[in-house]
This record gives sequence, structure tokens and C-alpha cells, in this order.
Amino acid sequence: MSTTLDYKISGMTCENCVQQTRNAFQQVLEEGTAKVEVSLEEGRASVVWPHEDPGIERIRELFKDAGIEVEAILDDDSEKTAMPHGDANAEERTSAKEKVAAPDALLPLLMSVSGMTCASCVRHVEKALLTVPGSEQASVNLATASAKVMLPAHVDPEDAYKAVLDAGFTAGPIRAVGAAAEDQSHPWLAFTLAAIPVALMVLLSLFGASKNVVLWVQFLGASFALLGPGRPILVGGFRNLFRGKPDMNSLVALGLFAAFTFSLAHFFLSGDANQSLMFKEAAMLLLFILFGRALEHRAKDSAFGTLSKLLSDEPKKARRVEDGQVEEVAVSELKRGDQVLIERGSRAPVDGILIEGDSAFDESLITGESLPVQRQKGDPVIAGAINCEGPVTMIVTRAGAESTLRQLVALVSQAQAEKAPIQRYVDKVASVFVPIVLGIALLTLATWLLLGESWSYALSHFVAVLVVACPCALGLATPTAIVVGSGLALRHGILVKSAGILESLSKLGLLAFDKTGTLTEGKPKVTSLLGDKEKQGDAVALAKQSQHPLSKAIAQSSAASEASFRLVKEIPGLGIKGKTQSREAWALGALDLLIQEGMTIPEDLAQSLKGDEVKGCTLVYFGQGSELCLVFALRDQPRPEAAGLLSYVKSQGLETCLLTGDRESAAKFVAEELGLANWKASLRPEQKLEQLDELKKKTAPRLVAMFGDGINDAPALARADVGISLADGTDVAREAGDIILLNPGLGGFRQVLEISRATLRKIRQNLVWATVYNLAGIPLAAGVLTPWGLELTPSFAGLAMAFSSVSVVTNSLLLNRFKVSRALLE
Repeated sequence: MSTTLDYKISGMTCENCVQQTRNAFQQVLEEGTAKVEVSLEEGRASVVWPHEDPGIERIRELFKDAGIEVEAILDDDSEKTAMPHGDANAEERTSAKEKVAAPDALLPLLMSVSGMTCASCVRHVEKALLTVPGSEQASVNLATASAKVMLPAHVDPEDAYKAVLDAGFTAGPIRAVGAAAEDQSHPWLAFTLAAIPVALMVLLSLFGASKNVVLWVQFLGASFALLGPGRPILVGGFRNLFRGKPDMNSLVALGLFAAFTFSLAHFFLSGDANQSLMFKEAAMLLLFILFGRALEHRAKDSAFGTLSKLLSDEPKKARRVEDGQVEEVAVSELKRGDQVLIERGSRAPVDGILIEGDSAFDESLITGESLPVQRQKGDPVIAGAINCEGPVTMIVTRAGAESTLRQLVALVSQAQAEKAPIQRYVDKVASVFVPIVLGIALLTLATWLLLGESWSYALSHFVAVLVVACPCALGLATPTAIVVGSGLALRHGILVKSAGILESLSKLGLLAFDKTGTLTEGKPKVTSLLGDKEKQGDAVALAKQSQHPLSKAIAQSSAASEASFRLVKEIPGLGIKGKTQSREAWALGALDLLIQEGMTIPEDLAQSLKGDEVKGCTLVYFGQGSELCLVFALRDQPRPEAAGLLSYVKSQGLETCLLTGDRESAAKFVAEELGLANWKASLRPEQKLEQLDELKKKTAPRLVAMFGDGINDAPALARADVGISLADGTDVAREAGDIILLNPGLGGFRQVLEISRATLRKIRQNLVWATVYNLAGIPLAAGVLTPWGLELTPSFAGLAMAFSSVSVVTNSLLLNRFKVSRALLE
């Protein structure tokens, strides 16, 4: 009787690991053939044992030999889902539950935060999040109204939401578009309601109504404005003030309250109607503030245009094929293994692989490249791609949150929720800005009273100082530019995974490159064979077990033999090894790997390796048993745009370096052809790390970037100040990189470098404007220029404050007009 069990697998990083996992299970099944389904994304395997369960200890021991670890047997109540495997005719298999993190592991929590109005609010929310036990690295973004905090896995997100609520704000799960942009209808509704009483006041004045009627209308109109559309500002402002955490709302609330109560006292107590005209000032002040916030929200909404377009263009319906019948279903109902029909002119609803029909697909929504890409049976199709030709059928490989489109949105939203290092300047200013403004306002009030001016006159300057100060502009200066800059990069096929990376790019001093698949096309071809050529079929059989570009080239060089491998292991940076049923060791890869396996080089083969036919070639060695018997000589041509990129970066004052695991002759050939004077060859992954550390020391304080595409490049990509992975790189390399060039080739680096510099210019412009505005506006509102006839009324102070915030956001939006160079470099 057969038994079906699910296993949680850790250590799988690529399709080759999937093959190793499958081979390890087959090693257990010596008595029969089982059905083994392995999911890289879920980190699990579903196995149908022909007899009884062999036992977890035996399985773990065999997986240990393969470099894979079985953590546990999954519960039998796992959810059912369809998972593709091998060819397109995938069957439904039992899915693992989501991988449960260790209780002490730190996981990112991205949340929406509402109620923030300035940089001071940002500081209060960050401090609140850091009060959650075990929390680290709280980062709050004013422009996106979002926050990111690292929390232990056992901490309930509700604890973080409650901490934010206790600080006077509201938090909850993140929204899909723009990270957490608030409902845009509310600011305009509040502005419209506040405009009604102000318009009535103006009309009565124009038509010559009596003074008493005008004053009563002003009193009632100001009361309606402050208690209606202005109530959130008053309540939130005073609440934070009483908690000892004053913000922008606190300054505005104090100004509105002072103007209104002073006018109220004179209106009902003193009988001096002439002193009561600050009712109108209070209403107009609120109107201008609400107008500015409405414009600011609209501008911020425009900043999220890229993400909004990504999700708005995502299909809502799909045509699923089941038992030969086509039915229209919601995209959310699709799961792995489903077959989907894509008509001409329609977008792919999720990621998949073509199983019927050929067509060209427009992938510009994801890559920014307008030219369609030809896809044939067996080729991948990404969500959002438009079918430009005839109808095709694909099998779903990634649906829902796993699709490329959704992952892009999630990564960009997370990056936009983070803070760029330059924001430290704003944080320091924001922590003392509001208290300083309060002190200046009180000093202004006292000074004018001591100079013999009336309470009405002194209070007018007091209110003007409170409302003209604008920490909002400081808080929006950096994040709005980051949001627009990262969106601009995404539209050109560049995924920037961290806000700080755009700033780091402007500080680069050196670029380090991997060779195979990075500077070269990654499509090497076998140019010659040395040694026992009868062994080529066996080498091809072993090469087919690997996804490395060199292994693929060897696998295509000849037909494979009937050699069967039951246990295969890939060693990053060295090669691949395996055993047959006879337990004889086979190895294919670098010379060091074969020497480690105890193999020796025959003298005649060693002499052949000195010939001219292998100069500049990459050599891959194949050995069987105790003897190295065959050598493949492969050549990989440089990418067409590689020389242009290197010429460009040198013109920008950046140094370059080649770090490759290939042999010296091959590295020298590419370095000389591309004009690279600094290069290191025969490097293992750990040696690349050592070289990077040395380069970082020599280049400091400027930063070092690393280009790579393979498994063996992942550690170096993670160690570099900026890791740049390519679209056609391995999953591990893309995960380790800070930037992913979604378009094929290297040209995207020039684009992202230009975008980063343009973004930094906007940030600096915004910060300079926000700083100069406050340094000039506060003294003007205090009345420093009154002797020369220059004064700022509270209402115009509010208008100036609103203009300051809007101007910062608008300046950031101008990044969308930035002309980026073409991706391909001549």
C-alpha cells in the first residue's frame, strides 16, 4: 500500500537543488519508483512511497550527503493546491503550509499609518514602534503614510498597531497601491466644507451687510469650520500636545484656538466688535491649510502613479481551461497547475509557461522595453505581458502574491517605506523643530506686548509664527523624491529594492564584475575536446543535472550516455559531482574539485592543456573514478554592450575590476578585449568576498558595487555596498542583489545611475527649499520686518505653509520628466 507524505525542505536555492532533492528521494527508493514533487517556492516535497515510510532519520542522513536538510514531516492537513513540475501536464499535489519562522527570528512588518502630518509625527511613530518588545529598525515614511519595523516572529502585529495607536495615530495592514496612501476624497471634502462659511463671509462684506450681521456670520461660520472640517486638526493637535509629543497639527491647533478664543472673548465679553475680526482670519487660515493638504495629497497620489498603473493594468479575469472547456474566472481563483488561455491582445493574468502555441509578448509593463519578445512552447510568460499575436495556452507557475507583478509591487512598496540615509538630517531637525517654534511664538507674543502693542496685534503675530512654520516640507523632502525616483526606475525596467540604494549609487567609487553571464553573454560553446572523447556522453549526462551556464553548454554539445546518477551535489564555484549505482564518484567542473575528489591528470592530457587551442578558453574538467579523463574547452563572447558600459563608467570617474572564478587565461582574454586593467581569476566564492573586502578598504569612503548573476556570486552581491543582479541571473543572485536589471543586458546600470543622481539632486533641492523657507518665513511672521512695512497675516501664513509642502512634492514629481538614456550602450 502506498503512502503519501509531505516534507519541509531547507537549503534549496535553485532548480538544481530541486533536482538534488528529487535524486536524494530516489536514492531511498531502491525497490520501486515513487512520485516525487518538489516545490522550490514553498520549500517542500510531496512523496508517494511505494511501500511504507522509510523513516525520517534515514531520509535526513541521505539528504545530508546531498547538502539538503529535511527539517520535519508536514502535517497531513496541509492545504491542497496545484503545482507544476517537469512538463506542462502537472497534477495537483499536497501543498506545504507556509514556512514557520523560528520564534526569535526577526521578520519585517509593513503597515499603513494614518494621522501623520509632519516629520515630528514620523519620529513619534518610530519611537512608539520601538517600544514593542524585541522590535528593531523602525522606519516611517511620511510621503507613503507607511511604516516598516522588524519584529520577532512570535510578536502579534496587533501589538505594533496598538503601540502606534497609543502614540496618537492609527495603524493597520498595508494597502496595495502606493504603500498606504490615504483616501483622496477626504481632504477635498474637508476643504469644500470649510470654503462654504468663508465664501458666505466674503459675499456679505461685498454686498454691504450690517456690521452686526457680518460679525454673527463670522462667528457662526468660524465655529462651523473649526468644529466641522477642522475638528481632526484640533483634536489631534491638542492630544499630541498634552502627551508631550507636539506636531504640525499642534502648531495649527494652537493658532486656530488662540485666534478663535480671543475673538470670542471680545465678541461676548468686551463688546468691542472691532477686535472680533479674527473669526474671519481663523476660518481663512483653516481653509488655506486644508487647501494645501488637499493639493499635497493629490500630488502624492501622482507620485504613486507607477505602482497604481502596475495594479490597474493587472487583469481581473482569466480564461481557465479545464477538461477541454474554457470558463472565465477571477484571477484570484487561479492556482499553480491551472491551464489558462490567453487571447490575442490580452494580458497574462499570472506567471506561467507556454504549453500550446507561439507568440510575441509585450513585457513593457514589467521591463519597460517596448519591443515584443518572442515566446515559444516551454518559455516563461510573466504576469502583465500582452499577447501580441495568436491565442496561446499556458500553465500557471506563480499566482496571487507569488506572481512577478505582485512581487514587484511588494518590493517597491517596501523600499518606499524605508528611509534613505540622508533622512538623518531631517530626523535630527524634526526632534526639536516643533518645540522651538512654540518657544519662538511665545517669545513673539511677549515681545510685542512689552513693546506696547495690543493683544490683538501681538496675537496675530503669535498665530502667524505657529502656522507659517512647516515641518511638513522637511518631512516630505526625501521620501517623495525616493517614491518618484524608484517609480521612474521601475518604468525603465530597474527594480530598486531599498530606498538607501539610490543614495549609495551616488557615492560609488568602484564597480566589480563577475565574468561568465555578466560581462559575457553567458552562452559559452564547446570549441574543443581534450582527452578521452568516448567519455563525452557520460560527462553530458552529468552536466544535465546542473543549471550552470557551462554545464548547459556541455549538455548541448553531444548526446548523453545512459549513465544514471542517484545522488548529485553542486558545489558553488567548483562544479558538480555525483555517484552511480556502483557508488563510483564522477565529477565535472574546476580542476580543484577533481583534485579534491582524489583524481589525477594523465601526463599526455596535461601536455595537451599547454597548446594554443585552449588559450583564452574556459576549461571544464571531467573525471571518473580516480582519473581525470576529459577536458572541455569553452569560449564565451563578451556582451555587445559591455565595452560601452565600461567606457561610460570610466568617464564618470569610477574604477572597474573583474572578479571571476574562471581560469586566468579566460579572464585575461575578456579583460584585454574589454580594456579591464584590474582583474582576478580562479576565485572561489569565499575568495571573492576577501577581494571585495580589500577593495572596500582601498576605495573608502567611496563605495563598491558588485555585478553578478550566478549562485556563486550571491555572497559577493550581499557583501558589496551595492549588489546588482541581472534579469537572467539565478534566483539566489536576484534575492541577494539590491538592484535587479529587469531588461536583458547591462545598459540598465547607466539608467539607474542617472536616476539616482537626479533623485539626489531633487532631495537636496527640497531640503534646501524647506530649510530656507522656514528660516525666512518664521522671522517674517514674527514681525521682524514690520518697521519696513512687511507683515504676514495668519491667513497668508497658512497659505505660505501650504505652498511650501505642495512645492516640495511638485518638485519631486518633476523627476518624471527626467530624460533617461537608452538602455543599450553603443
